[in-house]
Amino acid sequence: MQALQLLDKILGKRKSQRGLTEALEAELKRDPLGFFKSIIMPLLPKESKLSVENDGIVEWKTLVEAFPKPGVAAPPSSDPDIA
Repeated sequence: MQALQLLDKILGKRKSQRGLTEALEAELKRDPLGFFKSIIMPLLPKESKLSVENDGIVEWKTLVEAFPKPGVAAPPSSDPDIA
């Protein structure tokens, strides 16, 4: 628990965020598939729950859309089929 709190404090600094962003971008450019498999896949949920409303329509959302930060508007969907 303490290690996660310390990591959160370190990653909350602007300088750390810039460095992490640069490192992630460099790794993505170097090996896109490896980046996806080693960095993105472990962050994705292993299970999901699907709930279909009465109309039977399934709406896909990005994580940012599904779980917006309080007080921050979610970006508009890039999918033209989603209003």
